Amino acid sequence: MLTLSHCSGLLVNTFTQSHFGRGSGPIVFDNLNCDGDESSINLCRSNTLGVHDCNVNHTEDAGIRCNGAIVTTSPTTPAQVATAPINVIQPGTLQNCNVSNLVRLVNGTAPNIGRVEVFTNGAFGTVCDDQFDANEARVICRMLCYNTDNARALLGSGIPDGTGNIWLDGLQCSGNEASIFDCPHRGIGVHDCNHNEDAKVTCGEIVATASPVPAPSVQCTQTHFNVNFQTQGSLTADRLNVANPTLAASGCATKQSTPTVISITVPYNGCGTVLRSNATHIIYTNSIYQNASVTNNIIRENEYTIPILCVFPRSASVTNDFRATARTVPPQIGTQTFTLALYFYENNTFSNPVPPGTPLRLRLGQYVNAAVVLITDDPRVKVIVRSCTARPANETVSSTLQYNLITNKCRQDPTLTFYPLNDTVLAFTFQSFRFFGNISEVYLECDTFVCQTDEKSADCDRTCTTLSGRRRRHISGDNIHHQAYQVTSDVLIIEERSNLQNSGIVRQKTNRQASKATNILFFLNTHMYLMVMFYAGINHL
Repeated sequence: MLTLSHCSGLLVNTFTQSHFGRGSGPIVFDNLNCDGDESSINLCRSNTLGVHDCNVNHTEDAGIRCNGAIVTTSPTTPAQVATAPINVIQPGTLQNCNVSNLVRLVNGTAPNIGRVEVFTNGAFGTVCDDQFDANEARVICRMLCYNTDNARALLGSGIPDGTGNIWLDGLQCSGNEASIFDCPHRGIGVHDCNHNEDAKVTCGEIVATASPVPAPSVQCTQTHFNVNFQTQGSLTADRLNVANPTLAASGCATKQSTPTVISITVPYNGCGTVLRSNATHIIYTNSIYQNASVTNNIIRENEYTIPILCVFPRSASVTNDFRATARTVPPQIGTQTFTLALYFYENNTFSNPVPPGTPLRLRLGQYVNAAVVLITDDPRVKVIVRSCTARPANETVSSTLQYNLITNKCRQDPTLTFYPLNDTVLAFTFQSFRFFGNISEVYLECDTFVCQTDEKSADCDRTCTTLSGRRRRHISGDNIHHQAYQVTSDVLIIEERSNLQNSGIVRQKTNRQASKATNILFFLNTHMYLMVMFYAGINHL
């Protein structure tokens, strides 16, 4: 039975017995049994392609005549047999070309390369590579709407072999056919092949792909870079190190690996890390070298030097992004802020800080020992203390009540003395006090700034900026008045009080001052006693 309702319009007739003349060549179909709504004659039920019992002289060739235009819309009633799936990937570069759903390329590295599979008898199957060459490849690529200029058959391509049916073998295409089924072959399903002979095709120019440019993530701590690479391809931990080969051999960088990530840790203070700065940031820079993998004494991968940067704002208000100069491999930039602290100490040796969170208790007038500390192990940076203010610890007290100890790096309290212990620790002492109104609990708040130790700008000089003759020469980056890093102390509790007043605060005299006042008072009292006795004697005479 042969019914072809896709010849839309009036189906005039079907013809047998070579009504339009005898054909020639292979007889492909016999016993066709179509429902009439198939999109291709290949989808109709039939004997296996090429299997027939017809007269080899083509006296039984079928023929039809259709009236009307060809309708391309799908029928409303689906066929009751398996149909070819629509290709998920829509390949092809040719204009006005309809991709065939009777062929596909699978398991390739791109849509235009892969193992050839054709659809017939309700299923996809492979094609044997016997006699399969560029002619067959051109037909396959044409069916997929690719330009056939780069069509080639592949052997030893690394594309996996298929499974299941092997539909075609012994193909002998001229290269000009519209469909692979138009080429002479041994018959559908007739073959003497195994799947290790499955045909593979490329429809495009083979272009070597370079290894991906590495783009690790950079995390910045207070002391070191953490550089994390995703494990991919042949990348292993032994291919990563700091770029300086001598330092790499020293083991200054440490590495850790998991199944998904390779981490390399590089210290700021050492391992070739360079410290530099601009007007707004302190910048640590280094480079990670990713060498190529070597197989059988050959290399097919690029080697990369990856700049890494950790960027610290000098002060808390710096919000503008840091922009590094573009390079062949983009720099990998991480950001972090400096960590600073304000500690109280038990005495002026500044060796035993009061444990954090513990209030310091002092007698009124006893000296306070404090220090601002930049927490880092890098000796190339230093802390500048711009100002320090004492405020009541009680939140219910007016927020405007304060006492300035340091302003513009200059002491405002006459009892204050600076002790620059080193570049990262600036200590100072002052005589304790309390605010009026029995406010005996206070805390300190200091504004700080971070510089390189070798910077010679006014901002990076610890000297009081109002002292004549002490201002340093200006360089780029001077007078950077951003919101500083603000550090706050724990609570300071003053346990004894007196009524002596000084500059809006109350202080008790030191023992030395009290002793001196007592001696003076004793001298005056004794002197007045002798004067009284002298005048009394005169009167008696």
